[in-house]
Amino acid sequence: MIKAILMGLLQGLTEFLPVSSSGHLVVLKHLLKIKEMGIEWEVFLHAGTLLSIIVYFNKRLLKYLKPKLLGLIIIASIPAGIVGLVFKDTLESFFSSPALVIPSFVFTGIVLLIAGSRKEKNGKMPLWWQALLIGIAQSIALIPGISRSGMSVSAGILLGLTFGSAFEFSFAMAVPALLGAFLLELHSTSFASIEIGPILVGTLVSFVSGIFAIYIFRKLLIARKLQYFSIYLFLLSLLLPLLLVMR
Repeated sequence: MIKAILMGLLQGLTEFLPVSSSGHLVVLKHLLKIKEMGIEWEVFLHAGTLLSIIVYFNKRLLKYLKPKLLGLIIIASIPAGIVGLVFKDTLESFFSSPALVIPSFVFTGIVLLIAGSRKEKNGKMPLWWQALLIGIAQSIALIPGISRSGMSVSAGILLGLTFGSAFEFSFAMAVPALLGAFLLELHSTSFASIEIGPILVGTLVSFVSGIFAIYIFRKLLIARKLQYFSIYLFLLSLLLPLLLVMR
């Protein structure tokens, strides 16, 4: 049950805060000797975080079903899909190298610092080419240690969107990404031997912590406090070499 709570917290908090869930998973698996979760865990935890977006944004997500906005989401989702398919084996190999996440954490921290220091523009919704560039930024986050939400929100800000608009568009983009991951994992899952109790606890924790993470991220973003996440990532990057050597 403790494992379920820890995995739910890890998924919910780091999936949405701009600190990279994949980077933290690589590090914790290495330091704490955590084995692979198993596909059934990934299915339920992704379902929990997907539900947290739906509940947090609720009716605001419906506007993205309109043809123009849906088109922007599709355009923004294309780069990550292509990169994921073409470089699948290479990207998977990155998950076995905890040292790789150190420069990735630093890179994410620098991008957040730059975006957070920019004067806010008044763009409410990206143009098609801006959506494509935001999607390219999101595709970089397939590398462990580079945050999906950090890259997509920062790209939106740097392209002239308001902080709030960049935040909302980033999380609207996350819905097809999480839904796609959920459906792919669901297709490969056998539910015959799963322990339903711990998995449901983990799912509930990922859902609640996901809502909390979205709320905190938005509050700090609107308050122009992205540097808090940068400081955390820089400190973590300084500490990790020592932890890896001691390990």
